[in-house]
Amino acid sequence: MALFELKNISVGYADYPLISNLSLTLDLGDILSVVGQNASGKSSLIKAIFGQEAWMKGAMHYKGNAINNFTRNDISNRNIAWMLQSRPIFPGLKVIDILRALYKKGNKASFEKTLVWLSNSISPLKDIIEQEAQVLSGGEKAAFSLAMTLINRPHLIFLDEPFAGVDKNRIEGFVQCLNNYVRLQPAACLLIEHRADVVSKLGCQTLDLDAGTQLSPMPL
Repeated sequence: MALFELKNISVGYADYPLISNLSLTLDLGDILSVVGQNASGKSSLIKAIFGQEAWMKGAMHYKGNAINNFTRNDISNRNIAWMLQSRPIFPGLKVIDILRALYKKGNKASFEKTLVWLSNSISPLKDIIEQEAQVLSGGEKAAFSLAMTLINRPHLIFLDEPFAGVDKNRIEGFVQCLNNYVRLQPAACLLIEHRADVVSKLGCQTLDLDAGTQLSPMPL
């Protein structure tokens, strides 16, 4: 039984599907990168999974159970994470205070332990932990967003352009963090990514929406 599954789904507008008859499965330890040009349906796919756009047809399953989409309660109760393409703004709040407010897994000692783990995993985080979130640079915002996504150790993750704003010198660390998390937690991850260099470093299956809805084989 797959952790997450889409069966013959179509997403789009009225009589104009952006994605047609897509099927995929995700199990613990899997990373799937969805690639394609603008307007190919990449972000619409994740939005439909979270109920912000409607399925034109098809079925979605979580742990073998058919559901229409994930809700806000599912994100908390089922330990699912969704990292939006647009970075959140928190005027006047420090990174550490926001992470503390988001943490739901235990007491202060448990949070401090998780914060050390995140800081060691996401290298820029330790340098920005006491900064206000609204003044972060593009790469720092990406690190902060990834930390917010992983703070409660989700087992199913959806990432929309997670490495936007990260320069080439730091991409390797971000990719290693994500690969290690998915493998060791373990977790499953579906991510939207348009940068070919990032996809190649991830070494994962890809779904190129410009080429249809067939998954690529895993790279050797």
